[in-house]
Amino acid sequence: MLVDRFANTRADVQTRLMEHARVEIDDAIDVMAPMTLYPAASQQLDLARAEIAQGLTAGSASERRDRIANATSLVTTARAQFGQNITFVLGQGNLMY
Repeated sequence: MLVDRFANTRADVQTRLMEHARVEIDDAIDVMAPMTLYPAASQQLDLARAEIAQGLTAGSASERRDRIANATSLVTTARAQFGQNITFVLGQGNLMY
């Protein structure tokens, strides 16, 4: 996690990445909204979005780290609702850092 490595150094980059994560979660929520097939996953994504919102206003790197970790865990739990063996791995060309 960037926050573990850099704490408050370049917190602006960390914040932008969190904002991007929020946009991605919003997209997932929008896609799932017309369907009621995955209510538990929708709830997990809503909670993850709330964690990100709190992380964006966090007063310290440790609080930001905790919020990011919570959001990541919630998204992982939501993803598990869709099936098994979802193992897409980003390659070096996809990574920003």
